[in-house]
Amino acid sequence: MNHLLHIWPGRQALAQAQAEQARLAPGGFLLAEPAFTLDNFLPALLQSLDQADAPGQISDLAGALLTQRLLADHPDHAEAFSGLRAGWRLPRRLWRLLVEIKAAGLGPADLRALNHEGLAGLLERYNLALAEVGLADQADGLTALIQAMNNGRAPRLLHECAGVVVHDVLWLRTLDMRLLGGLSTCAPVTVEFCLTPGLGARGPMAALLEHTAGYLERGGGNLLVHWRDMSTGHGPLAGLAMAMLGGAESPGDPGAALELWRAAGRYGEVEALLCRAAELTAGGVDPRRIAVVFPELDIYGQMAVDVAKRLELPLDYRSERPLAASPLVLAVLGLLELPGLDYERHALSAVWHSPYMGPALARLAGLERAPRAESLLAAAGYIDARQTPPQTRLAGEEGVALAKACAWLMERMRPLARRQGLPDFVGAALALLAELNLGAVVLAEPSRPEFIARDLAALAALEDALAQLGRAAESVRQGRAMSPGRLLSLLRQALRLQSAPGPGGQRGGVRLLRLDQAMGLRLEYVLAGGLDLGQFPQKPQAPNMLSSQERLALGQKAGLPVWRTDDEEYAGQMLRLCWLLAGVERGAVLSCAAADGQGASQEPAFFLREAARLLQRRLPEPRGGVYGQAPGLATAVDAQGLLGGLSHGLLRRRGRADLAQAALHHWLGLDAGLARRWRRLADLAAIERRRLWLDLLPGGRRQELADEYGGRLHSPQAQALLAEVLAQPAWRTLAPTQLEAMAACPMAWFFGRLLGVDALEEPGLALAGRDEGQMVHTALARFFAPEAFDPRWDREARRARLEDCLERAWAEAGKNQASHGFARSWRKRAVCELLAATLERMWSALEGGWRPVAVEERIDDWGLSLDVGDGPALVLGGVLDRLDAGQEDGRQALRVVDYKHAANPDLYKPQAKQEHWFVSAFQLPLYMAAAAKQRPAEVALGQIVCTKNPEKGIIQAREELPSDFFAENRDERARIAQNGGANLYNAVAALWARVSAGQLSASPAKAACEHCDFGTICRAKASPTAEQGDGA
Repeated sequence: MNHLLHIWPGRQALAQAQAEQARLAPGGFLLAEPAFTLDNFLPALLQSLDQADAPGQISDLAGALLTQRLLADHPDHAEAFSGLRAGWRLPRRLWRLLVEIKAAGLGPADLRALNHEGLAGLLERYNLALAEVGLADQADGLTALIQAMNNGRAPRLLHECAGVVVHDVLWLRTLDMRLLGGLSTCAPVTVEFCLTPGLGARGPMAALLEHTAGYLERGGGNLLVHWRDMSTGHGPLAGLAMAMLGGAESPGDPGAALELWRAAGRYGEVEALLCRAAELTAGGVDPRRIAVVFPELDIYGQMAVDVAKRLELPLDYRSERPLAASPLVLAVLGLLELPGLDYERHALSAVWHSPYMGPALARLAGLERAPRAESLLAAAGYIDARQTPPQTRLAGEEGVALAKACAWLMERMRPLARRQGLPDFVGAALALLAELNLGAVVLAEPSRPEFIARDLAALAALEDALAQLGRAAESVRQGRAMSPGRLLSLLRQALRLQSAPGPGGQRGGVRLLRLDQAMGLRLEYVLAGGLDLGQFPQKPQAPNMLSSQERLALGQKAGLPVWRTDDEEYAGQMLRLCWLLAGVERGAVLSCAAADGQGASQEPAFFLREAARLLQRRLPEPRGGVYGQAPGLATAVDAQGLLGGLSHGLLRRRGRADLAQAALHHWLGLDAGLARRWRRLADLAAIERRRLWLDLLPGGRRQELADEYGGRLHSPQAQALLAEVLAQPAWRTLAPTQLEAMAACPMAWFFGRLLGVDALEEPGLALAGRDEGQMVHTALARFFAPEAFDPRWDREARRARLEDCLERAWAEAGKNQASHGFARSWRKRAVCELLAATLERMWSALEGGWRPVAVEERIDDWGLSLDVGDGPALVLGGVLDRLDAGQEDGRQALRVVDYKHAANPDLYKPQAKQEHWFVSAFQLPLYMAAAAKQRPAEVALGQIVCTKNPEKGIIQAREELPSDFFAENRDERARIAQNGGANLYNAVAALWARVSAGQLSASPAKAACEHCDFGTICRAKASPTAEQGDGA
């Protein structure tokens, strides 16, 4: 029985045609005529050739590996591809270019005539390499197929074939054109172009279509070109499609058949389109005749799945996520990359905590369960295995067990951590997978059935992909030894070429497609989204790795109009959408989003604006919310929408909410537990509103109006507990840093000092700034020790003593600090240079008889105390960095020296200014008061030394200290306060009174909050008006 072979532009059109044929054919699908796509037609023909005529075909992966080997082994011709040669990416597009050039009948000599010497040399080597390994690519297979047909040995697929029909052609590749020309010598071939150039297209695409048809007709075989006229036999939008392509002056008025939308955001756009699809299906439209299309589905696909699940809308969509993005495969890749990362802490912890790797590795290492790697390694200061091996850091029962497990893991990964060939690496990876037995882990863990099926399918696909990679490497003799990083990169790329197994959606549901996937479909409705400027048309990715001029030159040399310019790529995307609109039977929606995923505004695409112009319509204002909209109760189509409508009605300050209140009260009355949860949510909403209101107040008003949710303790029980805690001796000694923390932000002081919440410092390559500052303080204390100080030291002696002091401080303080050895050594030299420069400035300040009399001295017993009436007296203490004694203008003087190891000394300038004393600065005045009381002198001075920025020098506080500053008598302090004067004891008493009364509300300031460790706990924000005032 003779039959026709049908070729469709894509799998969707093929599946639709087969379903229609199966419905109409007397024998169902089994008696339907065979059909293919252009992508799988040539492989099917080659498979049906006799064995003697069919050469062994090279796979896509093997072709890319062979091209990569040629670039590495023959750098003489690879200068033009130096980036690909030096990089780790598989040159798949370069290999496809070589195949297309061969299919066009071009050889190295033709490329040299076009001044492509590098490409010509690579093509020569490629042909020789194919012959050496005994394989052929698709171009060679096509040549063999045409030769066999010319010799009367047609493939079995063409036996009893009455002809070949190619439907809805937009453009053809080199392989396709030569294949159709060759087939026309054996059977009639009909090529149906999707539109007539004179009627439906002008410009570059029209010329490309006409040249393509001309080449096919000149082939001399039995080939007929059929042009489709958009103006006849099409739907209500055919006129608009023709006008968009320049083939009609007026688009006509499609009326309600076309809607133009603008959504507020991408999610809202997807939600609106799928809601329209749900309305259409509810109205009786066959879901299979509705297509929701976007330029790409990486962003929109998952959003559409989420919305469809909410709406209970059947959606026919198969995710194109690569296998490398599957959770199980990501876990395996994380394990394989450990050696290349030197078992870095985060990567090692992620492997042990993985629900896939953790149980499998624990079983192999002899552990009952996976260890708590993250907390144990972080607490031990572990960074990576190169500088801090786990067995030298971990202690305790759990730590020792983890150290043994890590040692076993490193030994087991050794076969994968050496230079080797790709087949050996694949073999080692497959052996490791077999040992892990991840299938048993997946089945043992309680999970949803769809997740178990997904993971088992991903495991099978991973093993198959590894085997394919190994076979591809062996087939092209890719055995050159490579680094572990390059081998792992090749594996990742191979896994990206294979789609991850996943749910295929619901057959018979609404189609969710990319624009190019919709070619050839017969639809009633098209809902097209993502028509934003820059997103449609999408920028082409240089498919042939050549410029537009080089592509045109190649096509002219071959006499084939197949290599498209950038302009033709852009026009082709618009042509696809026009063709889709022309063929729609009942209506369409064209939409865009007013904002992208980050909230940045974006403009409608030219296509959408041009359609509005031709139809003399205005694009509407954005509709809905960025993340969808809460529908009214009358229009809610899912449970989430109903709850949103109820909430929206209850939270509105104006307007009627009777229906929402009645429905909610009835609903809550049916379930007491639900009512309690709802009331809890309402209480939290009220708290959040109060918190946001407090953020709008300036600092003083915020402190006055703060409530129990803003940082103020009101309950008697809480106040009694606070008083009990603050009465303990440990809290009756206040250092200047505590006073400054109280003054800056009582809530941060409460979290950090009173509760002892401390941010865990992240082990890093170098020492933390706090640890380095402590070492600098220790080194300077050794240098200026009064009993060893000698003012006669010259510059060399000072430098030698400084290096010795720093070395000893570094060795002692660095014992328990995690950092890389090379980073420690480098940083120590850098700090030594900074201190040497700073020391010379300090030495100059000691001229004139000054000398240190105390270093690192505690001042707790120097006599500064304050009776606050709620228990033992407060003691003002702390550690004084250095105290110098000398002469100032002939008078006995003391000088307090405070070291600040910070890069920005401007932060500490207020410390030396009296207007900031007892307000935000306490260190210098408190230490100066203590020094004056301990060692009577006529003058008290202050000095701040910026040890990390010697260029800024030394910040001096030379002002004479008024006697009011340190008056201790209660009556005298009252007089000073009444006159608005500054006094140390009054300031401390006021701070203590505020804190002990439970006034712990935050004092947010933009600069301080950016570096606060407790921002995620208090969530307070600086008042916008306060920030503007500060800026003024």
